[in-house]
Amino acid sequence: MTSAPARITSEEIASLASATEEINKLTGEQIDQIRCSMRITKKEMGEFLGLSYGGLCSKLAGRRSFQFGEMVRLANWWNISLDDLAASASSPRVDE
Repeated sequence: MTSAPARITSEEIASLASATEEINKLTGEQIDQIRCSMRITKKEMGEFLGLSYGGLCSKLAGRRSFQFGEMVRLANWWNISLDDLAASASSPRVDE
């Protein structure tokens, strides 16, 4: 016997969307801090990733998320781990 899938409420969807936005923001801030400490310009970083200046700024501000491949390329370029690159330690908690 199979049961019907659980329904997700609009409040749960809103909570997940909010958490995703916060994770994007924290990750962008972390990457930007590392970029600044390495004295790499946004222009250089955008060219390396194949992004326009505006596209990169959107990702650094958390309005768009970094793709996994972009994160791997940055980690390799900067010779750091993905853990150091991402803001996973400061990810927000999703309310239950």
